[in-house]
Amino acid sequence: MSSKFRVIVSLLFLILCFDLSTGYAEERLKLPEAQRMYGFAAFVSAYQYALEDKIDEALEKLEVAIKWDPYLVEYYLLKAFCMYNLGRFDEAVTNLNFYLEVRNKDFFAKSFLEDVREKKVYVKNAITKGVPVDQVLLGNSFALWEELGVSPLDRFIPYMPGRPVCSGENLFFTDQIRGKLYIYQKDDDREKWEKKEVFDVGKGILKAIPLGAQELALLFDTGLLKLTRWNKDKGKLEETHEVDLDLSSPSDGVSIGGGIIGVAERIEGRVSFIRAATGENIYSWSPPDVKNFKPVSLAVHGPILAVGDASSMRVYLFDLVDRKIIREFSFEAPPRAVELFNSSEGAVLTEDGSLYIISAIKDQAELLAKKIFPEAWFLFNMEGKVYATDTRLFKGSSLKLIAKKGYLVMRAPSKEGSFWKVEARVVIPFGKVELENVILQGVIEGQLAEVEVLEKTATPESVVRIEAPLSLEDKELQLVASRASVLAIKGSALPKDTASLIRLGNFALAKGIKIFILPDNAIPEVEKVRLAEITGGGLLMDEESNMLKGGVMKLKISSASTPNVPGSRDDSGLLVLGRIGPTTVEGRIPFWSSFIQF
Repeated sequence: MSSKFRVIVSLLFLILCFDLSTGYAEERLKLPEAQRMYGFAAFVSAYQYALEDKIDEALEKLEVAIKWDPYLVEYYLLKAFCMYNLGRFDEAVTNLNFYLEVRNKDFFAKSFLEDVREKKVYVKNAITKGVPVDQVLLGNSFALWEELGVSPLDRFIPYMPGRPVCSGENLFFTDQIRGKLYIYQKDDDREKWEKKEVFDVGKGILKAIPLGAQELALLFDTGLLKLTRWNKDKGKLEETHEVDLDLSSPSDGVSIGGGIIGVAERIEGRVSFIRAATGENIYSWSPPDVKNFKPVSLAVHGPILAVGDASSMRVYLFDLVDRKIIREFSFEAPPRAVELFNSSEGAVLTEDGSLYIISAIKDQAELLAKKIFPEAWFLFNMEGKVYATDTRLFKGSSLKLIAKKGYLVMRAPSKEGSFWKVEARVVIPFGKVELENVILQGVIEGQLAEVEVLEKTATPESVVRIEAPLSLEDKELQLVASRASVLAIKGSALPKDTASLIRLGNFALAKGIKIFILPDNAIPEVEKVRLAEITGGGLLMDEESNMLKGGVMKLKISSASTPNVPGSRDDSGLLVLGRIGPTTVEGRIPFWSSFIQF
């Protein structure tokens, strides 16, 4: 400890000696001065370790502090903060309650307790029941090509298009009559889509089904399946082999992972799950007690498959892991297209031009727009939004999920002149973070503070890939937190039991770590997918996906607050709240300004 810091500690110790605001302080003054001094110094050290995310060291020093000074009530507030950072929300709540029994006027501690309780309930319900969505925003109609930023020279007018598909960095269009496959990618600035390749693949092409970063399965209306590899460097589409699926009436197909595709057969009245490499039919499904089942559209997200049935005018949400229906929805007209935003929410377009929102959490579909799309339209998911387009790809509209509440995870505060600098990670459930229209306000130690964004970036600080089973031991989680702001993990490496997933969800929200699930041989269980979604992550086709982004800001906080130490006033924290676009955000850390390193 530097001599300068020893002087500061000695002066602050004198301040503490005059804290007679509560009954415990009188007893505290009976302690030997040296004993209080040792406890106080250990507490300061613990606080600085906590701000550096060194939670083990912080807890060790806290135990030293309480041993020397058993009346140090701030021990409970700082321990609550440490438990919160480990994802141990129950222990955080217990320690906050202990603290508030003495410091019952501490606004920061009260808001911290409310925040932890709210997150605890949210994570548990989201993982076990589904991630709730506050609002679905339907955008204005637009010219599709212009909205995508495609130049006139890169556009085409299809005679009979297949369903568009967006996977990672690639956007695929097909034309059944011309027998062509069109591949688009983002330009170097990642603002506009440009035509990358055009391939002659054969007439009757229904859909291009991505199986991996460069692998495509081409499904034809004859039941033929061509497996291909797209060599981006050479600009070639190399056919590896083809399989006759012996299907007379395929209407749609999707990849469900592990080299397996699901194919809707409208005449046979079933959805077949087929191993793409061999054509082996693993199993087939149709809803029980439904006659004339006519599946016309499929969509998949993780373990959830949406199936549109034109005959019964229903849409089914089917769990691929448990092989059971989890929801079914009835409509006034046959469904034309279905698409999923995530594991909980989806969109349905019916033949009469009505647009609906469906949710695994709700029993009934919600009408979003009635009969405003007179033509048959396609739905496809692109970069977190669902796009609707007509059969000639002329017009379009987009649907976007809105989360009303997000989170700021603040860390590494430092003093620079007359203001503070703080790093903040942004977490918005199920949504790609767009750091636009940021308005923030701060409160330091009970005093209003101006907050200015010095720097913002969507680039992650670090991405860590994990394939082996993830340990939930405190030390292992802290090691992950010290290395990663984005965690790319295989579904098989995540814990299987619900309690462990909830603990990991608590930890990820507390630390601002986004979780993405990488492709694996097995389909991930729905609770694992929900875990990723509440952190602002989700499913990835490959590690190069533009979804692999953080949301990091550096904040400048100005305040006229005077130096603060434990017990000197009724508010002991830094709170920052505001809006990022349509989403409110807030974050907090214990803040004793006299202990922040210059």
